[in-house]
Parts: sequence; structure tokens; C-alpha cells
Amino acid sequence: MIVVIARYSLKAGSREQYLQAIDDAQIIEQCRDEAGNISYEFLCSPHNPDEIVVLERWQDEEALTLHGTLPHFAQMLEIKQRFNPTPSVVEKYEAQLL
Repeated sequence: MIVVIARYSLKAGSREQYLQAIDDAQIIEQCRDEAGNISYEFLCSPHNPDEIVVLERWQDEEALTLHGTLPHFAQMLEIKQRFNPTPSVVEKYEAQLL
């Protein structure tokens, strides 16, 4: 299993507008419906209202690679760009199920 953690900050005070844009575009639902997706969550910090963490779990590298080629992924990046033009910090892990 592949785990991806993406962190970024939004323009001050724009979290609700950002999340509404993501919801209106049904980004999370489309990501969850992808083959190989195990979970896809947007997390909001209770301590920093401008921070977003996206926690993704994928069956394998192939599913994650395909995810990055789909139209709703490009749409998600476009929405993010409107609310934060700086790059995300993305970490990728291979989960070891013991």
C-alpha cells in the first residue's frame, strides 16, 4: 500500500471557500471512486485554519500514477492554485503491514 501526505497552506481566511470549491467539483468522491484507491481525506488543522493536509492511501504505485493523469486531479490542482499558488509538500510512503 502507498500512503501520500500532501500539506499546504491556503491564503488567509479562504479555507471555507476552498473546501466548497473542492466539494462543488466532487473531487473527493471522484478520487475515492478510482480503481486502487483505499482512502482519500482532506484534513483541516484545528490550530492553523489555513493549513490543509490531504491523506491518501492507494493499493499500489500503478493506481497512484494513474490518479495523477485523470481530469479531476488536474481540476483539483487548478482549484488549489486559485487559493494557494505555492507548491505542496508531498511525502510518499510504502506501508508495511506487519
